[in-house]
Amino acid sequence: MKQDLNQRFQELMMKMHSIDGALPPFERYQITRAQMTYLDYIAQHEGCSLSDLATALSYTAASASAMVTSLEDKELVTKKTALFDARSIQINLTSTARQLMTEVEKFRRKRMEKLLQNLDATEQATIINLLEKAMQNEER
Repeated sequence: MKQDLNQRFQELMMKMHSIDGALPPFERYQITRAQMTYLDYIAQHEGCSLSDLATALSYTAASASAMVTSLEDKELVTKKTALFDARSIQINLTSTARQLMTEVEKFRRKRMEKLLQNLDATEQATIINLLEKAMQNEER
């Protein structure tokens, strides 16, 4: 029974990723899902430090540093020395990354609307509440 549920869930997740058959914008920009996770965080926390980023995403400082360097090489983030602590850097999105984030947000919104369109308001609330409950286990 549990195996059947796991299989069904995996199949549903795969279908969710292929709604409309459109490629997410980050794939067109040749950005990996891991890089997108970093960009999502930086977009919500402009000027964050490398240590803040590593802690929030549960990566080592070395891994976060390598990823930020990769994003900097792709001209998606900039690093600058923090004003009040020369040992710390602040990470910000470039205008290219901001454009990408706008496209990603539109893509995500459209995909969610498509996913939820056949559900009434109560069903939509239920599915969102269940997903939030499931994710609470992940956050612990």
